[in-house]
Amino acid sequence: MVIRVDDKSPLVIEKENPILPKKRKVMGIFTVLAVIFFILAFTLWVISILNPGEFSFWYGTVSFFFAFVLLKFATTEEADINSSIAAELEESLDNYLSKNNGFTCSHKLVVGSYDSVIAIDEINNNFYIFDDEIRLATFNDIVEVEVIEDEVQVTKTQRGGQVGGAIIGGVLAGGVGAVIGGLSSSKTTTSKVNKIFLKIIINDTKRPVLTVYFLNEKEALDRSHKNVVKALELIDHWYSLFSILIKRSEELPKIESNVTQLSEESTRRDSVVKQDSGEVISIADELIKLSELMIKGIITEEEFNVQKKKLLA
Repeated sequence: MVIRVDDKSPLVIEKENPILPKKRKVMGIFTVLAVIFFILAFTLWVISILNPGEFSFWYGTVSFFFAFVLLKFATTEEADINSSIAAELEESLDNYLSKNNGFTCSHKLVVGSYDSVIAIDEINNNFYIFDDEIRLATFNDIVEVEVIEDEVQVTKTQRGGQVGGAIIGGVLAGGVGAVIGGLSSSKTTTSKVNKIFLKIIINDTKRPVLTVYFLNEKEALDRSHKNVVKALELIDHWYSLFSILIKRSEELPKIESNVTQLSEESTRRDSVVKQDSGEVISIADELIKLSELMIKGIITEEEFNVQKKKLLA
């Protein structure tokens, strides 16, 4: 079950910074002034056309110049603020995760402009969800993951089921990143798309659905558009990753049960493996080490079975 952490979310702390509203208010004033100067410039240009002898053209040109400078300043300041916020949020998250002993962040998924963040620890089989609160969940808490395009389900992976859609071969055979382009070839897709998002269902009765947008446009874009291509590549990676995490969490209890049975068997047989150095190591310990390597993806299930047969021979 998902655990709610009492600590205040780093995303909320940074976004409550009292300086930000003041900066945005100043930018708003500069933007309004820029619009006023633009209107004044065009008005003076019209007057100069109607009355060629007046100096209205030059006044209009000066007004246009001031409007351009003000607008440029406002947009640059907006970009600087957004960049600063992103850097501060990244630092806050890293500091929070570093204080949690034992958590090793192997993957980090940032949603929107840090609206939420998912930090994954493959070693300990758990992950954090940061938004307006902090939640800690295990891979076992992932119930289902879906790829949605304009409210139409393209493919999904669910606990206890198969990997659906066009991606099944890639996830099981090639792993993360092996199925780039699989989504765009699905029969449910159209020539244009507005939204592409990942829907993750977790074992949390209060907030069971996580929605991660990779594309969220007001107007539909062609599939050849660079934003759509990038969105498809990113969602392909993260969908594949979450599918693997579901599959791994389902295999883990079976592996642990298998190791327990083999450990009991090795204990009954009182068997040992003697290395050339003369050190004595129990078969149970060796099997546990091999199972851990398989869980982490360092060795395959086939390699695990080969080594297991050698130990029990």
